[in-house]
This record gives sequence, structure tokens and C-alpha cells, in this order.
Amino acid sequence: MKKDALKLDDQRVIPGRLIRVIDKAKPGVVDDDGYEDMTKNILHMVWVEDANGKNERVLAFTPLSLMAAEQLAKQNEEDIPKKGIIQDLID
Repeated sequence: MKKDALKLDDQRVIPGRLIRVIDKAKPGVVDDDGYEDMTKNILHMVWVEDANGKNERVLAFTPLSLMAAEQLAKQNEEDIPKKGIIQDLID
């Protein structure tokens, strides 16, 4: 049986929300006391879907790849679609 993700945030999983999880496939980093620290292996997961609401899939980002994606967005602000007024109020 497949085990649930080890979420670090107490958030409901909804499309578009980044959820931090522990990468269970990667061994933890051993700290100075000899204990394995799994919090060093964090992934940011987000469910996304196409504009028509189909083709739902999950994207995974390491902290470094998330920073790269944010930097790319900042460099291309003119290409970021604007949210509607109602959606902006809900968020």
C-alpha cells in the first residue's frame, strides 16, 4: 500500500498551492549529534491543471528549482496572466 506524503505544512491540498513535503526517497542528512535530519530533504509539490480543467498533474520543485522558477517569472513579469478581481479577493 502506498503511504501518504510527509507534509510539513498543515494545509489542505488544492490546485495551485505549494505544499512542502519530505523527500522520502532521499536519505536524511546526519547532523553533528549523529541523528538523521529529514527536513533537509524538502520538496515543494503543487497540483496544476490545463486551462480547460483537464490534464491534472503534479509538479515537484527543489528549493533551488523553485527559486529559479521565481527568478524566471520576475524576469518576465509582462507575460504573467493577471488574476480576475474576484479571484484576487478570494486569494
